[in-house]
Amino acid sequence: MKALIGTAGASQPESSNAKVELTESARSLLDAVTGMAYRRVNDGKWSIVYISSGCRELLGFDPDEMMGSAGRGYASYIHPSDQQAFRDESEHMSRRKKNFSMAYVTKHKHGSDRWVWDSGVGVYDAYGKLLYVDGMVSDCSGYKKIQSGMRCQISEFRDYFSNCRFGDMIGKSPSIQMVFSAIIQVAQVDESVIIYGESGTGKELVAREIHRVSSRKMQPFIPVNCGAIPENLMESELFGYRKGAFSGADKDKKGLLEAAHGGTLFLDEVGEIPQSMQVKLLRALEGDGFIPMGGCEVVQPDIRVVAATNRNLAEMVKNGHIRSDFFYRINVIPVHLPSLRERKEDIPLLVAHFLDCSDKDCFLPGKFLKVIMDYDWPGNVRELKNQIHQYMALGFMDITRSCNDTDTSDMQRISLNGNTLQEHVQRCESDAISTALFEYQWNRTKTAKALGIDRRTLFAKIRKYGLEIESEN
Repeated sequence: MKALIGTAGASQPESSNAKVELTESARSLLDAVTGMAYRRVNDGKWSIVYISSGCRELLGFDPDEMMGSAGRGYASYIHPSDQQAFRDESEHMSRRKKNFSMAYVTKHKHGSDRWVWDSGVGVYDAYGKLLYVDGMVSDCSGYKKIQSGMRCQISEFRDYFSNCRFGDMIGKSPSIQMVFSAIIQVAQVDESVIIYGESGTGKELVAREIHRVSSRKMQPFIPVNCGAIPENLMESELFGYRKGAFSGADKDKKGLLEAAHGGTLFLDEVGEIPQSMQVKLLRALEGDGFIPMGGCEVVQPDIRVVAATNRNLAEMVKNGHIRSDFFYRINVIPVHLPSLRERKEDIPLLVAHFLDCSDKDCFLPGKFLKVIMDYDWPGNVRELKNQIHQYMALGFMDITRSCNDTDTSDMQRISLNGNTLQEHVQRCESDAISTALFEYQWNRTKTAKALGIDRRTLFAKIRKYGLEIESEN
């Protein structure tokens, strides 16, 4: 631009210094360029002393209407919403002696305002004062339209993924969305809830979310794994004891029910509670309270009970393993949690979540995802999570797939990266080289350096794993 628009020496007066002298060929060239070339003088209103014929397309004005005494100053052709930002950017350019660049909305003569991108270079005198700016303005309304569309899409994606998450739970399938709705509903009441679901489906997550959105959220959430407490210790764990209650009881101990006062008591694997404890626990849950071991006072905690099981409690009642009165007390509001095989459309979301939670930069190839989608996941979300962690640590997964026949002899081992240790290692090495080649745009020197091997070794391994074609694309 500076070479095309002629100028006098910097020591001349400002008006003379900004004078534009163009050859016919230079003027024709600037008029032919897409966009609008200009020179604006730093005289307080940014008068225009040169502007190319591109102003007709961008602004709807002829050059003569915008230049000299007829012109109103460059800023007047900018939309009022951007005029102050334009002045600030011009002032910043004057102080810092930096190039001018800015996107803003112009005022078209006929009202069809549009976004433009303005990029200019300042010319200064011997004292560092900005004399004028030579620049080029181009139409970027198409880009702004695309950008606006992308923002809308990003907003839609955010709304979509926000609907797929409820606290620490993730899923878009109708079955898990019903669970999300159930959590919100049951959290508004204070009745007992029991969560039914296979092992690994996330029953404790549901219980925690019920507590989190309930009025008890500021109080304790106490999880109890009923199947992990020995029968002879269950009473002391649940109800606590007083000093001297038995040998070794040298101080009072608060039980789990008392610790949950005001909050939520989560009884996981509730079907494992022995009948002798069901009677005592039922009395406490009915509001009659309990007496700690070795104590004499009745403790009446204010608790909300959420239970969970992977067993059929109704069948256990028929078989005499669960007392019917205890069953009816905890089975007030049932919530059924679907297995992962019943909501396979959630698997990609879960995989992405587990990968994102890692501190490693890791991704899962599409061919691996297909195997994951085809698998039935008897261990549900817990098994999927563990397999993803194995993949991130070792670079492969071993998945046992059950055939339709339930005979264990028909079960086969499927490994995403091979069946032997040697195959695992080779596949990991091949994937690492392929990934590095792609990252460094098939530059062998940079790839070898990143992998910590010499170029000769890299070439040999590229040939070994058949990456020659891939690396040349």
